[in-house]
Amino acid sequence: MYEIPKQFRSEIKIAFLFLKDIVVVILSIIFIFTVDKHVHDFLKLPFYLMAFPLVFFLVVPSATNKERRNYHAVLYALMRNRTKYHPIQRVESEEENV
Repeated sequence: MYEIPKQFRSEIKIAFLFLKDIVVVILSIIFIFTVDKHVHDFLKLPFYLMAFPLVFFLVVPSATNKERRNYHAVLYALMRNRTKYHPIQRVESEEENV
């Protein structure tokens, strides 16, 4: 009778970026051009050479979590609770015990 949709929420993709990522890139570029007034003239070229690739790196999907972008990983690292202890599980292989 009725088809049940398998995907409830889909993002709009333009070229190789999603619409939300394009908005983040545009806002970042506006921020870069706003901040460049405070950068010395001698350092503007290195500033641009670092800022634009950094923006595109932050927008691409994370290598460890494909559902999140790299800027999510940066935000999570900045907002995490540093007073909480997280034990690191160490996995030992049998080859090391020989």
